[in-house]
Amino acid sequence: MRRAEIVKADRLRERGVEIVPVTLTHFIRDEAKKHSIERDKGVSRKMLKAWADELHLSYDDEMIAFSRKLIRYYISKSKK
Repeated sequence: MRRAEIVKADRLRERGVEIVPVTLTHFIRDEAKKHSIERDKGVSRKMLKAWADELHLSYDDEMIAFSRKLIRYYISKSKK
């Protein structure tokens, strides 16, 4: 059995750890589906561009199309 140490939030903040409260919506199946990629829908160009912007990555239309094909193929293989 592992030992757990109880630590106050102030002690964690001193170490630079970000503290995020847990909400029940993280554990509700319908809410979790909204934030995940559904296997039937696949991935849209708009979604890929938003992810690239969020990660501060440069891209062009060829890269987006290639990424989309790869992700579609991966999703189709994981269905089986």
